[in-house]
Amino acid sequence: MALDQYTYVFVIGTLFAMFDAYNNGANDVANSQAMVFGTIFEMLGAIAVGAQTAETIKNGIIPNSAFRGDAGVQMLAFTCALAAASSWVMWCTRHSALVSSTYSLISAVAASASRPSAPPRSGDGGTTARGSVPSSPA
Repeated sequence: MALDQYTYVFVIGTLFAMFDAYNNGANDVANSQAMVFGTIFEMLGAIAVGAQTAETIKNGIIPNSAFRGDAGVQMLAFTCALAAASSWVMWCTRHSALVSSTYSLISAVAASASRPSAPPRSGDGGTTARGSVPSSPA
């Protein structure tokens, strides 16, 4: 399956992955030299065992069937989860709040799975996770 039309999602996800590695390094260490080393080793850890971890997260939290075989939706869901988690960790780190980057990412992945399976069609009076959607007069 060719996913060339989703290259931009991959690039954005890669940028957020680097942002997340930087945030983890900043969150884990106190001085600037150690932050550089922390970022390097966080990235090496992600490269070395990232595939096994991603497999557990991918199939252990959200069943693959939830994406109905659409790899683009799956890429987008995990990119959004990574963006949310890395933004949250950065905010907490900048404000000296205690935060777990692991729990942030797992929570963001779980949140991406909590969306309704399909948005309501216009005018059908369907429901969403927040309640009923009023139908508009035709």
